[in-house]
Amino acid sequence: MANPLYGQNKFDNSADFIVGDDNDAYIKRNVISMGATTAETDLTVAQTGSLVNLNSTASQIQVINLPTIKASGVGTWYEFVVTVAGNSGSAGSYTINTGGHATDPDEATAGYDDIIGVVSIVDTSLPAMPADDASNAIPASGEGTMVLAANTSNAVIAIGSHFRMTALIASPIGTASGNVWHIDGTLCTSQATGFVTGALFTAP
Repeated sequence: MANPLYGQNKFDNSADFIVGDDNDAYIKRNVISMGATTAETDLTVAQTGSLVNLNSTASQIQVINLPTIKASGVGTWYEFVVTVAGNSGSAGSYTINTGGHATDPDEATAGYDDIIGVVSIVDTSLPAMPADDASNAIPASGEGTMVLAANTSNAVIAIGSHFRMTALIASPIGTASGNVWHIDGTLCTSQATGFVTGALFTAP
């Protein structure tokens, strides 16, 4: 039986729930699997909290677009996990763009808003980080695009990389490079030395 209106909640489908051994109920997390997708993927505010599985089998770079954020969408967040990694332009490579727009809050221009924050770098091939490897990566002002690939021109990203992106403020319509999206997480690399992060974050 459906919930009465006075007790309505957004999860009214029994498939949304998992009941544990202690009889506590848990809500399942939405998972977006990139798989063989070739068209650009436009994430929505309604998909907040989703786990995006970067598991491309498409023979091209996959493009994921974050939404333009209105005031009601502040706090929207997504988590990303790399489970397939490949060279730029091939299966296992990904581009993530912020939204934002010069005039219309219902539209999005790729990379209009900025990404701020820091991601840690872990070298998976060695027990300790070499001295000439970068220990973290920080987007610069004006950078609203993130490129993930397994070649050094875009930083050597390996399976196991994971990060979260959270909308801190509404997209400032008409003002580019607003600090809308915060990123944190860990990027894994199988490159032994000289980790390159120069093209990890880029301007549109």
